[in-house]
Amino acid sequence: STRFRAVHPETPTAGRSISAVREVAVKPEVSAMLKRDWVRPDGAAKLTGQVRPAYEGERVSLQRRVDGQWRTVDRAQQGSQGRFAFQVSGGTAFGPRTLRVGLEARDAHLGATTAPMTLTTVRLVTYRIETRGKVRGVLFSYETRTAEIYADPRGWSRDYVHFKRVRTG
Repeated sequence: STRFRAVHPETPTAGRSISAVREVAVKPEVSAMLKRDWVRPDGAAKLTGQVRPAYEGERVSLQRRVDGQWRTVDRAQQGSQGRFAFQVSGGTAFGPRTLRVGLEARDAHLGATTAPMTLTTVRLVTYRIETRGKVRGVLFSYETRTAEIYADPRGWSRDYVHFKRVRTG
């Protein structure tokens, strides 16, 4: 909380006045960002954020939306600048998960949360393009078209499959 009072200086038409001191609860701003929006089941995505103003040492909660309720899945302590970080692991089920970061209300401030973020657990399939013999036409256009087909939202991605082109393997 913060203490405030209003002060009006004396003017030719009004006298000086000072209000009583009032205690006002501050609502912090919590911001966070996922480094990427998808993760493999055995992988992790980094979520970083900051609380303003900072409350060094206070914990923030990583929450996941489950059956319409927010459930705390991890906690992290704020640093001196209000910064925090989480490693969010891939889930056991493929598909999206909704997450947010919350700061509980205390005597010094009100509670606050981030906007919801989505992290999707996907199957990652790697592919490569190789040719045999002479290729007629432009190979680049074939490579581009292949990537577009794999990324089409009407197909594989609906089943949470991501394709990644690799040079070898």
